[in-house]
Amino acid sequence: GLHVPLMLAGLLAAVVAVARPHWFRPPLDPRALRVLGGVALATILFHVIGAPYPRYGIPFWPLLYVLAASLAAQAWRMAMTGPEARRSLAERKAVTAG
Repeated sequence: GLHVPLMLAGLLAAVVAVARPHWFRPPLDPRALRVLGGVALATILFHVIGAPYPRYGIPFWPLLYVLAASLAAQAWRMAMTGPEARRSLAERKAVTAG
């Protein structure tokens, strides 16, 4: 039952990794996630246009699982810092910059 949500989360993570790689923070490497996201999106695009047989997408499931896990890890990290911590970090950056 988790396959469809994981695939959708992996697809969302691939789009985010390609469009906004700076959103991912350490220990996740934004460059590596951008490459993985690009490979996933190119593969999906090729299979949708070229050969839309589900069996050819099976080797790429682990890639989408990794992307889904990275998206979940980043969301968890952001949830645990909370808005107060992010706001105070932004205030500290503004004070040190000014």
